[in-house]
Amino acid sequence: MIRKLHKTKVNDVDEKGRVVICVNAFGNEDTDGDISVQGSFTKTLKENFARVKWYLNHNQNILLGVPIEGFEDANYLKMTAQFNMNKQISRETYEDYKLYAEYGKTLEHSIGVDIRCS
Repeated sequence: MIRKLHKTKVNDVDEKGRVVICVNAFGNEDTDGDISVQGSFTKTLKENFARVKWYLNHNQNILLGVPIEGFEDANYLKMTAQFNMNKQISRETYEDYKLYAEYGKTLEHSIGVDIRCS
């Protein structure tokens, strides 16, 4: 698995623990020199969205919640996700999201890409 890090943004945080986040930016070169383009996630979103997970720092032992929807706009791959508010780590991370959103700050989000899949 390859991990791609993008400085993206939190678009919306609601009081029930739901967030909209930009997880990948189109047209930006990452640290490996790769550039994602609009439409590059269409197949995954359509055929494999049920397999998408939301981990803290790619740690598969720290599942934060559930991705509800994934979609592309002209600039970003966006995810709507629900924190599992019954877990302490999710509540703490949710508070960080709210704080960053309040001050218009950027969180880093990263996607994992399995290059064996087509």
